[in-house]
Amino acid sequence: MIRRLWPFSKGGTEPPPVSANAPETALSGPVKDIPALEAIMRAAAPGTMLEVNEVFAGARIIPREHEWYYGARCRWCQRTAAALHDPHEGQTRLRFSGRGEIHFHCHHCNGLLKAPLPQILWFEFDG
Repeated sequence: MIRRLWPFSKGGTEPPPVSANAPETALSGPVKDIPALEAIMRAAAPGTMLEVNEVFAGARIIPREHEWYYGARCRWCQRTAAALHDPHEGQTRLRFSGRGEIHFHCHHCNGLLKAPLPQILWFEFDG
């Protein structure tokens, strides 16, 4: 006997129509460039929490050794990838909250990463 699990229905009721358009969310707005996020970070006082609800996209960067960056763990090569340079040069970390994301390419394997801002790492690049 085969049990039907999906779609869930109750005695002939019609399922709701599926819309071709995605629902409006805070992240459905235009994608901004990483330099816009860097400008927000430069204007913030060191050690503050920034609430960001936009999506930022940037090109692959080549980090320099012994400099500080914000980035994420690459799910493809399992290494920490730099997304943007720390404007405060490692003095104090900025923390992020909100529903924002950054989209960037890993500088190790060129894999595309989509990292939520609250999960961004702060690190000194050592090669």
